[in-house]
Amino acid sequence: MKYAINFFPLREVKRFDLAKAPRPVSWYLRPVIWLLTFPQFWFKRSKITKTGMEQVKPPYLLLCNHNAFYDFTVATVAVFPHQPFYVVAIDGFIGLEWLMRRVGCIGKRKFTNDVGLIRHLQTVTDRGKIAAVYPEARYSLSEQRPFFRRLWGNW
Repeated sequence: MKYAINFFPLREVKRFDLAKAPRPVSWYLRPVIWLLTFPQFWFKRSKITKTGMEQVKPPYLLLCNHNAFYDFTVATVAVFPHQPFYVVAIDGFIGLEWLMRRVGCIGKRKFTNDVGLIRHLQTVTDRGKIAAVYPEARYSLSEQRPFFRRLWGNW
C-alpha cells in the first residue's frame, strides 16, 4: 500500500514561536479589522460610555472582562482609531500563526506561566501602542448564547 494513514496529524503541525516579538499590525489588515468589527457592533446595538477618557492616550494597558467572543469587537471599537494588541490563546490559531501576528495578537499557551508575555507587553507599550489583556479569560455562565451560536443553531 502506497498511502499510509496518519493517525496523529497534530504531530506535523509547526509549533508556535512564542519567543518572537510582536510585529506591527499589517497596514492592509487594519481596514479589514474595522470593517468586520463595526457592523457587528452596530448590529448588536452596543453602547460605549467613556467618562474622563479625554486625556488618556496610548501607550496603556487595557484590562477587559472576557464574557464572549464579542468582547474583542467592543474593545476594538472602544479604542478606535488606535489598534490594540490582544493577548490570545494560541489554540484558536493552529496553523494560522501568520494571521495571528499580522492582526496584532500576542500568543500565549493556556494554563501556563509565561514570563515572555510580560516582555512582549513591555515591547508593545514601548512602541506607544495599546496592550489589551483579558485576565479572567472565561465565558459567562449566564446562559447568554453568543452571536455565532444563534446563527448556527443550537449545539
